[in-house]
Amino acid sequence: MNKRLIIFFFAFLGSITLYAQPVANPLLPKVDNRIELLSIVFKLAIADDFNDTKNPRYTNSIRNHFTKYSAHLLIEYVRSLIDSFQKDSIDIGSWEIPSLALHLSQPHGLEPLVSFSDSITSDGWDNRTLLNLKFVTLLKQFYTDARCEAFFKSQEAYYALVNQAYEKQSKKLNGDWIKNFFSVATTENYYGILNLQGLGNGDYIRVNFKNNHRNTHTIFECAAFDENGVPSNFSNPIFERNILHEYIHAFTNQVIDNNLAALQKPAETILASPKVFKLMKNTFYGNWQYLLYESLVRACTIKYMMSNEKDNTTATKEIIKQEELGFFWIKGLVEKLSIYENNRKKYKNLEAFMPEVIKYFRYVADIAQVAFKGN
Repeated sequence: MNKRLIIFFFAFLGSITLYAQPVANPLLPKVDNRIELLSIVFKLAIADDFNDTKNPRYTNSIRNHFTKYSAHLLIEYVRSLIDSFQKDSIDIGSWEIPSLALHLSQPHGLEPLVSFSDSITSDGWDNRTLLNLKFVTLLKQFYTDARCEAFFKSQEAYYALVNQAYEKQSKKLNGDWIKNFFSVATTENYYGILNLQGLGNGDYIRVNFKNNHRNTHTIFECAAFDENGVPSNFSNPIFERNILHEYIHAFTNQVIDNNLAALQKPAETILASPKVFKLMKNTFYGNWQYLLYESLVRACTIKYMMSNEKDNTTATKEIIKQEELGFFWIKGLVEKLSIYENNRKKYKNLEAFMPEVIKYFRYVADIAQVAFKGN
């Protein structure tokens, strides 16, 4: 190969690495430097002094490195934002700060993943309140001034131990089954994030791009630590269930979106039935489109349980739970998906089966006013 071409090729690889996002790893959540960095910034701004007694080893490392930078221009700016939002009783650390972190590329690039002026693709899960030029410029300056690169370098081995702990403690999901069941390419890159500092615990955060593509993230709490700062709560099934649910969304949302015209009327009819509306009106699912998203993802999650667990006890309990939440049609939808699973020669992917799903929702809509009638 031409020498000049070789030099150009490796230079090109280097330019990709500099600002590259981590490869989406939907089944194994990991520590994310962006969340750790913005958590440190927020705690400096509220003069928290990093008093997390649950994980003193990591907390002391942060305190020893960053306390001297508590008067940085970025920290003063964040303090002013905190004061401004507190007037409206908003704690920006619980939602806006983690959202900003995930709208940036990994350090040390910290480049916005979407344009500052792009508000078209923003929605209730894609919060861009703090995504502005001033914040990002000051954050980059802080990253340099506070020697953040050196700090994260010093924590690499620790973060690796945390990531390995999840792999050892958790129950593994069957990624091959999931991909084979749907047989469609995902429209979302899903990232599970292990949160070491408590900011944004439980948050589901999107970064929406054009053409209905997005990054989605779930922030998981590390609630208990050993003397080395390694979390010990990863055997909790909440991790597995949440990852499964959100990852399945990456397959199912698109097939709903591709069939909205046919599904809108039956979904609106179902939602309007008194018993359903009573249970759904104060939830995220009091919207016909979200009701469809959640119906299909929950039914597919139950199908996963039925196909990957030794007995169907958990799946049966989950059907009952979903019916209690207002998804009275879930058992029938699961049965429909069993027909799909057992006839894959006929249906090459879930999209090919959607005409049957549409028929089912029309059937549910026809009986909704009678079957789901309630006080």
